[in-house]
Amino acid sequence: MGDILKKSGEILKFARESRKLSLTTAARKIGKSPSTLSRYEKGEIPVDLVTLYQLSAFYGIDLVKALPSASDKSESSANSMPEILYMRYFAGELNRDVFSVIKRETGGEDGEIVFYHDVEDVQKPACCRAIYRGEIREHNISTNIFITNIANSADQIYIALRPPIPGEGIQKGVLAGTLEAMGFLPMSTKCLVTTEKENLYLEESCTKFNETDVRRMKRTNRIIVKK
Repeated sequence: MGDILKKSGEILKFARESRKLSLTTAARKIGKSPSTLSRYEKGEIPVDLVTLYQLSAFYGIDLVKALPSASDKSESSANSMPEILYMRYFAGELNRDVFSVIKRETGGEDGEIVFYHDVEDVQKPACCRAIYRGEIREHNISTNIFITNIANSADQIYIALRPPIPGEGIQKGVLAGTLEAMGFLPMSTKCLVTTEKENLYLEESCTKFNETDVRRMKRTNRIIVKK
């Protein structure tokens, strides 16, 4: 129950801060004290359904769907995803790498994940540009991730990954979608996903297009990620 309250609090805090609202302003809107709202966001106490609907209306987000459910605490069996994964891709328009954290949803259904996009520190994923929720599905030949921004359902991402490199815990693939951060323009790019933070800083060819990639794209009209 503690993990669910903590994750719920992180999402509540992100929803408020993404709207640039103070604790005092949001608390006044729902008839609660700032200290009570702060305890919701810290995961110290559960938020009641009435308050949840009030916050949803005020923030313009369906928090009832966005928050993890406490009714299903079944452990993942078919899905072998670790508790946490790390991702990196290069954003050319920002001229920098973007780091994200993928966490398995505690108490959720098999394969459910929370995706913290563009984190300031991979050790503190809640400090991020956006939070997504969705699912990860693993197959013998690929891993597929489907996620939606909790603050805007039009912002969706699909990630397709090759099988892990044996002994290294590294997967290379493609990220595609209509990200709000990119003005909702359809886009795609190379990405790297790993179980180890240290692997995030491998050579640039893992996330930047090189001459071989460009020649292949011109020949096939596709982005193809090889070993």
